[in-house]
Amino acid sequence: MEEALRAEGITKKYPGVIANSNVSITLAKAEIHTLVGENGAGKSTLCKVLYGETRPDAGTIRVFGKTVSFRSPSDALELGIGMVHQHFQLIPPFTVAENIILGARTPTALPGVSVLNFEIFDKKIVAISERFGLKVDPKARVASLSAGEKQRVELLKALYRDVKILILDEPTSVLTSSEVTALFSTLKQMVEKGLSIIFTTHKLEEAMKVSNRITVLRDGRVIAEKAAQDTNPHELANLMIGRDVSFEVKRQERVLGPEIFKVERVSVSDEKGFRTLNDASIHLRQGEILGVAGVAGNGQKELAEAITGCRRVDSGRILMKTSTDDRFADVTHYSAKQMIAAGVAHITDEPMRTGVVADFTIAENLSLKNIDEYARPPLGILIQKKMSDVANEAIQEFSIKARGPNQVSSDLSGGNIQRLVVARELSLKSLKVLVASNPTKGVDVALTEFIRNRLLDLREKGTAILLISEDLDEILAVSDRIVVIFNGKLTGSLKNEKPDVNMIGLMMTGLAGGENEEGRVELHY
Repeated sequence: MEEALRAEGITKKYPGVIANSNVSITLAKAEIHTLVGENGAGKSTLCKVLYGETRPDAGTIRVFGKTVSFRSPSDALELGIGMVHQHFQLIPPFTVAENIILGARTPTALPGVSVLNFEIFDKKIVAISERFGLKVDPKARVASLSAGEKQRVELLKALYRDVKILILDEPTSVLTSSEVTALFSTLKQMVEKGLSIIFTTHKLEEAMKVSNRITVLRDGRVIAEKAAQDTNPHELANLMIGRDVSFEVKRQERVLGPEIFKVERVSVSDEKGFRTLNDASIHLRQGEILGVAGVAGNGQKELAEAITGCRRVDSGRILMKTSTDDRFADVTHYSAKQMIAAGVAHITDEPMRTGVVADFTIAENLSLKNIDEYARPPLGILIQKKMSDVANEAIQEFSIKARGPNQVSSDLSGGNIQRLVVARELSLKSLKVLVASNPTKGVDVALTEFIRNRLLDLREKGTAILLISEDLDEILAVSDRIVVIFNGKLTGSLKNEKPDVNMIGLMMTGLAGGENEEGRVELHY
């Protein structure tokens, strides 16, 4: 095996945390070597070390047989190492070409004159994109691109610099299934043309599809290295977690309670004034999980925000039983604060952007929605010890990997921020309705198992749950009923009893489904 890169004994410590402990891996020429592990297992730290973004406390790195030391990513780029980060590092107002050439050595229009020759850039970018199947318009503004297109720009940034080794940190976390398929096709083309790739993920089916070799990390240490052909997702999951992992959750049949929440012919517009949700009608009963299945971008975000008071409703009504009697209150124009007070919680699908206040501590973020419980009258001074005690309990219960309750939330990994958001929302006082938007998107198998079981626990306690997910397997695993959203309309409603999965898939793409007088199809099996 001819080596492209070898890392030996990599150790990186932060106050109270060992991110990498004596980690050693090798990357062969023209292979895809995948790093798998839970959120916080040390994958991203190792990638940053190999890219020169983080300096290790110990260990050595060899690139094409030469021992190297990186002072910055520029040193890594000089040696042919590029990296695409989990969160894109692009400037939205700039064009594709401007983002790609930023920081690169570029020719000017005239010698000695600082005028950039974009005709040359565009030709080179187009040539690279055609060679690797990365179609993108060099003149397009990045702000107008989809997540998949933005990722192509990140890949082109690296290829423009003639990298030989490419590090991809959780590259599929923001992609649709079709975009993932396209990415994998591109990666295989890259390997065929001689590139070597380090790929990180916690999605084990992806690791099996794309990898030559797989290294498992747990708690910052290498647990095992396997040839992809010699392992399987179940073995990898057990190695990742350190115990047997169940890929199935057990949803018990139960008698549902009365209706407590209704959305009646609600329409909502996006920030640009375009109608994104059209006459949507749903109802929720106590102890019921209603799954909303659909491809991303069909109005799910607007539905969740309308229900939780984060977006204005154009027309229609939202009704909720907010007291012990059987009367419904009109909560259509309640603010987010009023909806929280009424017992509506929201697990956002963008936890790092909208789920936490990045500069607040774990304790402060956990206290946000129950803040009155921590205020000492009459001045409202916060009782810090009580906040810390509650935070310590949540850290233990939800397995948040953190140095303590006073750690700033932005220092947490993505998966641990998701744990923080889930912990806060499930602790909401008088929780009646939970809106869970893609609660397991981008998280590892252990957290996926944990969240799904917590949803079923809440169901048993009588909480009404609206589960909005792009993962049809998740919808089928835990939902009592399923509705399908397409182009802002709810195009189906069926009981989750031996459902026709093919029919649901057709509904999700708009190829099947109709409407009754309430704006939905009733299919019972």
